[in-house]
Amino acid sequence: MLSKCANPACAASFRYLREGKVFVADGMPDPASAESDKTCWRRTEMFWLCEDCSKQLTLTRNGNSVVPVAKGKRPESETSLLRELRIYG
Repeated sequence: MLSKCANPACAASFRYLREGKVFVADGMPDPASAESDKTCWRRTEMFWLCEDCSKQLTLTRNGNSVVPVAKGKRPESETSLLRELRIYG
């Protein structure tokens, strides 16, 4: 659920899709199914960076977690960057 900025250092609350940027992470592990079953189901998860943070940061995957990184800093692999969801309006 998109409730606050994905930057842990930011306390901005999510209000509108048009403010900031939304990112999509496909294939995130589902901890609930991993605990109850040997099969680890994968899910799509969405993350949000507020307007201020999205000017300086983007999101990348670090193992099973999502972390903010400075724009322009290349992650270890190009596939580790999350897909940005374009919102018009």
